[in-house]
This record gives sequence, structure tokens and C-alpha cells, in this order.
Amino acid sequence: MLAHHALNELWVDDEGCCPKCCIPCEALKALDDEGILDALVREWQEYSDGAKVFREDTTPWYVDGKVDRSWMYHQWTIGSVPCGDDHK
Repeated sequence: MLAHHALNELWVDDEGCCPKCCIPCEALKALDDEGILDALVREWQEYSDGAKVFREDTTPWYVDGKVDRSWMYHQWTIGSVPCGDDHK
């Protein structure tokens, strides 16, 4: 659920973000580095009865059965986060 929320927030943020300064983006990066981000996103079931709410066809950051890495990495490189650190 939190990965979906972080991806949705990153999608609506037109200023980008930083996976070193932002905890949700840091978590996305850790999940991506571990190679489990796509499976976690795909298998999330929102309701206790097992009903899946996630629809691949209506989620803009999910392309061809996986999180759109070119978009996600681009969001991290354009970040204008006021952290003052010189890192990507």
C-alpha cells in the first residue's frame, strides 16, 4: 500500500524528488535495488478479503507489467528538493 502511495505521489509531483532525502522515495529505491518492487506492486491486495484494487490499465506509472523505471529515475534526477545536498 505504501509503495503504491509513494508512486502516486511521485507521479503528481512535477518537481521531482530525491531518493536520499525523501523516505518514501528511499523506500522505493530500496525495493527496486532488491528487485522486488514490481512483484510487491503487482501483488498488493487492498482489502482483507483478498480483492485487488490495483488496475494496471489505469495506473500511469505502471507500463508493460512493471513500474516505469525511465519515468521513476527521471523524477529522481529532476528533483528540486530544497535539501541543499549535491547528490542524485
